Amino acid sequence: GETRAHTLAQLQALDIGHGYTADGGQSFPFRGKGIGLLPSLREVLRAFPQQRFMLDQKDRSQTTTDTLLALLREEGALERACLSGTIEQNAAFRAAVGAQACTIPGRDGIKRCLLDYVKTGWTGALPASCAGQRLTLPDWTSMYLLWGWPGTFIERVRASGGKVYVWTDDPARVAPLRALGI
Repeated sequence: GETRAHTLAQLQALDIGHGYTADGGQSFPFRGKGIGLLPSLREVLRAFPQQRFMLDQKDRSQTTTDTLLALLREEGALERACLSGTIEQNAAFRAAVGAQACTIPGRDGIKRCLLDYVKTGWTGALPASCAGQRLTLPDWTSMYLLWGWPGTFIERVRASGGKVYVWTDDPARVAPLRALGI
């Protein structure tokens, strides 16, 4: 079910190793070994006081955004957190944190940017929906529909003050992406 429908204590009573499998379901080596091992966000922030975190807010609840802001303030971690949420959640986060706030567009924002870029990228211009954004994108074959993917697209986003993070599950793609400064 939805995690927000449960208390932290209920979630921590679950086995976080239950569904892990590295062999397509042939074995589950951590099943029964992860009960009580789910840390709270507060515990993670305290365990790694110098690290930065990307918080992917999957629900569309302003209450969740407000709860995250309150917890980050209490822990003195506002500057170490980057929120990935809806356009409205990111705006609320920036309004609360200030100009230095780190936000990453959620699915809707990324979709808007990519669709706008497919339509106008050939002009050499970067659409406003992409400008200054921190974008987390997959290195899928379909990304080659973007004008100048990956190099030109990434250079245009950087020139606008943004940053592109690319993830891949293809080890052969790591070196070429690193060569682009990703």
